[in-house]
Parts: sequence; structure tokens; C-alpha cells
Amino acid sequence: MNSFEKLVAIVRLVLVEFLLMLFWFTLPSNLLKDIQENTVASDLWFLITVFVLGALCMFWLIRTMIRPRLQAGVGYTQPLVRYSFKGFCSTHPTYIFIDAALLLWAYAFTEFSTHTVYEDLRTTTGYAIALFIIVLRLFMWFVMRYKFTKEQCTNAWKPVMWFWIIVAPFLIAIFVLG
Repeated sequence: MNSFEKLVAIVRLVLVEFLLMLFWFTLPSNLLKDIQENTVASDLWFLITVFVLGALCMFWLIRTMIRPRLQAGVGYTQPLVRYSFKGFCSTHPTYIFIDAALLLWAYAFTEFSTHTVYEDLRTTTGYAIALFIIVLRLFMWFVMRYKFTKEQCTNAWKPVMWFWIIVAPFLIAIFVLG
């Protein structure tokens, strides 16, 4: 049950990653289209808002990887331990399997698109964002040594398992029906 409670952190991570993809996925293609059609002035506030919201999501993701924290116990009264966030090891390599959901989303967009210049730019942006997050997570774990103690990351794979058990039927249905 303890690993299922960590699923909340996984859901938050997935939500922020998908918001980042949603905001920055279409930004380059919309900007290119507006430049070609000379309508940048009419969409300027939209482009700025999308960029800022995407930047906030990217800042949160990078911050959780650069300064990982883990709460020692359940509740707000427990003392904080270095590299702790309620049992969620934000730099643990198993979380690249969560980031792989972004790659699947970019792949699905590639499969269902009509391959115009704008859609190809969107999928390239999607792949770049997803791969950047995966590489950054692995870089922080292996190169920068933002590792946890063995006790803290003993069951780090269990929230990932719960995530895929819950999400996999939906992904299978999308790919089969698509």
C-alpha cells in the first residue's frame, strides 16, 4: 500500500510532463505558421502564455531532478530528510519508464498525423522534449550522483508498476482503436 500512496507523486509528475508537452508541443509549429502567414501580432498573447506556462512546467521538472527531496514519513509533522519527497525518488532511473509515456504520445501523434510541415515540427518537438527529460533524469542519477540511499529507493519501481497497470489498458485501447 505504501507504493500505491507514491502513485500520487507519479500522477503529479505525469500531469506536469503532459502539460509541458501540451504547451511546448505546438509552440514551434504555431510560431512558424504565424510567421509564414504574417499573423504573429494577433497570436502574440497566446504564444507568450503558452511559452510561460511551458517554462513553468519545465522549471518544476528540472527543479525536482536537481534538488530531489523526500519526506521521511507521512504527514507534515515528520522531519525532512535529505533527498526525500514522500518516498518518491525523483531522479531514480526507473522513472524514465514514466517519461516513456511522453515518447509514446509523440509516436502516436506521428502515426495519426497527415505529415504536413507543421505536424512534423510538432512531433520533432515532442521527441526532443521527451528525450531531454529522460537524458536529464539519467544524467542527474549517474553523472551528478543525486542518488538516494539503498533504503530510500528500495521500492522505487513499484509506483512505476502501478502507473503502467492503470494506464496500460487505456494506451492499448487508443492504439488498437486508432
